Amino acid sequence: MESITDLINGYKIYQYENEFKFSVDAVLLAGFIERMKNEKVLEIGGGTGVISILLLAYEKNINSKITILEIQKKMSDLIEKNLEINDCRSLIEVINIDVKNYGAGNSFDTVFSN
Repeated sequence: MESITDLINGYKIYQYENEFKFSVDAVLLAGFIERMKNEKVLEIGGGTGVISILLLAYEKNINSKITILEIQKKMSDLIEKNLEINDCRSLIEVINIDVKNYGAGNSFDTVFSN
C-alpha cells in the first residue's frame, strides 16, 4: 500500500506504507547540495526519488539532467510514479541497475547518495 506525502511548492511523493520511507536526512541532504546549472547529476540509490525531486522543489536544478540509479525494481517503479505526478520526467531519468554494472564511460559533475 502507498501513501502520498506533500513536499514543498506543490511537489508530492508516494511512499510504501510498510517499507522504506524518507526522513529528515533526505531533506537535509537536498538542502545541502548546491545549486546546479547545466550539470550532469547522478544520484546513487534513489529510494523514492525524494532527494532529486526536492532539488527541483528547492529550485536548485537549472537546466541540469539528473540520473537516478536504483537497484530495486519496485523502488525504481515508485520513482517513475513520483516523477509522473510531479511532471518532471524530462529532467530526471531513472535506471534500474546496480551501480557496479553502470557504464564506466559515464561522467557527472555532481554525484550524491544517501
